[in-house]
Amino acid sequence: MKKIFLSLLVLAATFNAFAIDYTAKATLTLTDTDGDACEIVIAQSDQTDISKYCAEMYMENRAIAIYVSANDKKYELYAANDLTGIAFGIMPKEGVTDYTLTVTDQEGEVLIFKDNVTGATYPMTKGAIIPLANVTAETITSFQVADAATPVEPNICHRYGKLEVYGSNRKSVEILSQNGATSIYTKVMTSDYQEINLADVLAGQTAEYFMVKWNGKDLIIKK
Repeated sequence: MKKIFLSLLVLAATFNAFAIDYTAKATLTLTDTDGDACEIVIAQSDQTDISKYCAEMYMENRAIAIYVSANDKKYELYAANDLTGIAFGIMPKEGVTDYTLTVTDQEGEVLIFKDNVTGATYPMTKGAIIPLANVTAETITSFQVADAATPVEPNICHRYGKLEVYGSNRKSVEILSQNGATSIYTKVMTSDYQEINLADVLAGQTAEYFMVKWNGKDLIIKK
């Protein structure tokens, strides 16, 4: 981590020297089960010549690495005009297949991280934790920034005995008693659309009305 930190300091000094106009959109920290970690910064710039805005990653002496690959080089900070479709590479540690990707910083438009193997997508909001399992070889095609131009509009709907939750990835849905005093059911949603069958989660409940908390909203529903 010390080497990475020093390289980022050097990079910051380089940016200042060139007066580069860019915005850091997300800082991602990759951690393995042994506790080794590394970072990558994804940035956006309106300027057309972005080649000098990339900090080249030197792979020697690294236990693990996450990077963006472009022009046959690997970068630990990458700035582009359009961030959609950027492919991530991972250099895994021998014998370690499970990793955690944490969004340690995020600004402005939320990017969408997509695992092309499982099809799962994760909003890259600050604090988001993205599990990466079965990583067995270096690749730049398994993970990417998905098209975030038309995200699912957050919404929750109660009909036909179900809660239909849109734009719900990584958000928590909680069902409580009508006055909000007692928590009955909580679920972290893991995709952009999911359904909750109320007959299952409210089985045994004698009350007729309940409160649902989701995405800063309070919704009173009838069983």
